[in-house]
Amino acid sequence: MFRRMEKTSDKKIDGLSKVSYIKDYVYGAVDGTITTFAIISGVMGANLSPKIVIILGIANLVADGFSMAVSNFLGTRAQQELLDNIRRQEKILIDNNPEQQKEELKKLFINKGFRLETVEDIANSIAHDKKLWLDTILREKYDMPLRGSNPLRAGFSTLMAFVVAGAIPILPFLVLLVTQKESNEIFVWSAAAAAFTFLIIGALKSVITGSLWLRSSLETLFIGGIAASLAYLIGSLLKDIATSL
Repeated sequence: MFRRMEKTSDKKIDGLSKVSYIKDYVYGAVDGTITTFAIISGVMGANLSPKIVIILGIANLVADGFSMAVSNFLGTRAQQELLDNIRRQEKILIDNNPEQQKEELKKLFINKGFRLETVEDIANSIAHDKKLWLDTILREKYDMPLRGSNPLRAGFSTLMAFVVAGAIPILPFLVLLVTQKESNEIFVWSAAAAAFTFLIIGALKSVITGSLWLRSSLETLFIGGIAASLAYLIGSLLKDIATSL
């Protein structure tokens, strides 16, 4: 019975691992919007040409998006390699000294509050299935997931979310090339687009995580607003230097 429960738990955990890329999407989308609109705020705060926004914004989408994707890829791959390495080491220990490792397994469940007479049956049941044994060690001893994210998919998810969300605040400035509207008006539209993006990201995150959508949306908007305000302030303070170049 215990083994059936463990296998059912494994299925649930595997199911959760399938949606683990959500954090990559959210991470990329939030960072893409923040960094792009921060560039826009800095440029406008320095009273520079709005066309510079398009140049720096697109450069940021390509360069920073790629950098984030590569960083996420390398970090995810390192995590997966660590997981595989621990699994190999624990397998060697189990193969070479199963009784000692079974005692260690018992201690794990005793520390979790199981009664001593129950622990013996639990350890014996788990020890009959080496995969279950290794999975239990990974979860209970190392507090690690049984299956990590795919590094390529994690990196690609971050890149796509970064580019798509980060491009939204730039769109009003692309309209500027056609309509020739005043830059201040375009900046207002860009700020509204960025704010809307933050709210949508927060709302989508709440749907997935089950948190309150309003709190999640406002939290994301607040973080993005702080970053944009700092960039605008710095641009304003340095605009004399920029215009003198």
